[in-house]
Amino acid sequence: MLDSALLAYEEGVVYFPDDDYLHNSLAIMYYNEGRLDAAIEQAKEAVRIKPDEVRYVRFLKDLYLKVEDYDHAIETLRRLTELLPDDPNVNQELLNLIRAQRDPEEYLKSMAEAVQKFPDDPQRRINYASALLEQGQNRKAADEFEAYLRMKPDDADGWRGLAKARDNLGRYARAIAAHCKVIDLEPGALREMVAVGQDYLALNNWVQARAWAQKALRKNPKFGPGWMLMGDIYNRAADVGAGETPKYNDKLVFVIAYGLYEKAAHSSDPRSRSQGDREMQILKNGELVPSAQDRFMHKNTIRPSGSAYEWINLEWPEVKYIDEYLKRLDLEVNR
Repeated sequence: MLDSALLAYEEGVVYFPDDDYLHNSLAIMYYNEGRLDAAIEQAKEAVRIKPDEVRYVRFLKDLYLKVEDYDHAIETLRRLTELLPDDPNVNQELLNLIRAQRDPEEYLKSMAEAVQKFPDDPQRRINYASALLEQGQNRKAADEFEAYLRMKPDDADGWRGLAKARDNLGRYARAIAAHCKVIDLEPGALREMVAVGQDYLALNNWVQARAWAQKALRKNPKFGPGWMLMGDIYNRAADVGAGETPKYNDKLVFVIAYGLYEKAAHSSDPRSRSQGDREMQILKNGELVPSAQDRFMHKNTIRPSGSAYEWINLEWPEVKYIDEYLKRLDLEVNR
C-alpha cells in the first residue's frame, strides 16, 4: 500500500519535523517514484537533523550525482570524507569527481589537503605525487615522490615516478639512480634499462648508453625500444661529430644508425616499428647515409675513424652492417 505509506510519511514530517527517520524514509519513497528534487529536499532534512549519520550523507550524495548537481555532490562528499577519513573509496570518489568537474588546480589542492591531514598515509602521498607529475609540476612531484619513498623505499612505482620527474627536470644523473633502483627491485625491467641508456645519451656518454641498451637486448633481442636506443646513440654521435656538414666518415656512422633503426622497424613493438621506419626515411631523405656516388668516390674507406669515433669498437656486431650497406651501393654502381 505504497500510496498510503507515502501519505503517512508526508503527514509525519509535518507533525514531527525533526524526525530524521521520517524524512529519510520519505526521501527514499520520492526517489523510487523518480521525484528527485523532492527526494533531495527530504534527504537534506535528514542530514540536518543527524549530520553524522553516514547513510544519510551517502544517500544525499547519490541523489546529487543523479541530478548532476556536482557542486553539491562534491560538498557532500567532503562531509563524507570527514565522517570516513580512513575509507579509501570515499576519498578516491571525491578526488575523481573534483578531477572530472573542476580545474586541475582545485584537484591538486584537494589532494594536498588530504596529504597534510594524513601525512603518514603513503597512498595519499603517491597519488598526489603522480597527479603533480601528470600536470607537469615536476619539481613538486619529485619532492613528493622522495617523501613517499622514505616511507616505502622498496616500491618500484615510487622510484619510477621519481625517475620520470627527474628526467623531465633534466636531472639525468639523479634520474639514472632512480631508474637503477627500479631495476634492482625488478631485474627484468627492460624499459628502465633503456631509460638509463637514454639518460646517458642525453649526457653524450655513448659508451654507457650502449652498455645499457645491450643489457636490455640481451634479455630480449626483439625488444624494439632497445634497438631504437642503439640507433639513437650512433645517430646522435654522428650528428655531434659531423657538425654542420657531414663528411663521408660521418656518413658511415649514420649507416650504423640506419641498420639499427632497421632492426627496430622489424621488432615486435608497434611503436618502435613506426619510429624505426621514420628514422630510416629521415636519414635517407636527408642524404646523411652514403649515396652510390659517395661510395664510388671513397672505395677504400669502409670504417669510420677519427677522435670523435674512438669510442666505437670496430668489432661490434652493429658496425659490420656497414659492409652490407656498401655492398648494396656497389651493386648500384655496377649497374
